[in-house]
Amino acid sequence: MGNWTNGGFSNTGGMFAFCKNNWDCEGVYVCISMMCSCPSKTIYTGFGCQSDRDSGIQCSSTLDCNYYNNTQCIIDRNGTSTCACPHAFQKFDTASGCRERERFDACDMDTDCKPPTTCQDMGSGRMMCMDDNYMNNTALATWRPPLVRAKF
Repeated sequence: MGNWTNGGFSNTGGMFAFCKNNWDCEGVYVCISMMCSCPSKTIYTGFGCQSDRDSGIQCSSTLDCNYYNNTQCIIDRNGTSTCACPHAFQKFDTASGCRERERFDACDMDTDCKPPTTCQDMGSGRMMCMDDNYMNNTALATWRPPLVRAKF
C-alpha cells in the first residue's frame, strides 16, 4: 500500500493514489475520480476497506450483537466474525444499528436501495441511491435555455 523510498513515502496504488483505471490500484481499491478508493458500499478505516454493513465489533454468536440493533454475527470470507447487517439493502449506523439505504447512500444495484430510490450512476464511477423526482428537479434547476440573439 505504499513504501519508503528516497527518504519519503511513495504511494504505489494504495488508498488515495492517482489512477487512470482499476488496474492502477492495489488489492480491493478501485479507481474513482482518478483516485484509488474503497469500492462502493465500503468505508476506509485507516487500515483498509470495511463493508458499510459491518459494525467492526467481533462476535462469537448473534447474542454478542444484541446491543447493535438488528445486527447478526456474520463470518466474512477471511473467517472473521463481526456484528453486521444481514441484508445488502442495509448499512450500519452507529446511532441506530442497521438501517435501509436511502437517498445519497452508496449502492451497486437497485435492490441495494430502499424504494422509491434506485441505484444511479453519479459520474466518475460513483453509484448512489437516488429517486427520479430528485434527479428530475436537479436537472431542471441546472438547465438554462439556449441564448437567442435578436437580429436587427
